[in-house]
Amino acid sequence: TSHPHTSVKIAPEYAPGVVHVLDASRVVNVVSALLSREQKPAFLREVADKQRAARRCGGNHQQLATARVLQGGILHGSVHDWAASLIAARIR
Repeated sequence: TSHPHTSVKIAPEYAPGVVHVLDASRVVNVVSALLSREQKPAFLREVADKQRAARRCGGNHQQLATARVLQGGILHGSVHDWAASLIAARIR
């Protein structure tokens, strides 16, 4: 799963805390923080704050990225000859 998916779909449903680890090399630090009585509360609070921020940003980064690409094409006046494209050639 991804960080946005964890933040938007999983974390709100699981009160003890959910941590998304992008890379296996970072698991040791995360597990160490979770096992430490001193570090765990602050660590989970920081993770929860980041997840709340991700949810406030809309959570759906793919739609935002697609909108930016489309907006960029419109702003730059991109024009495509779809009839001459490989897509059109395969359909014919």
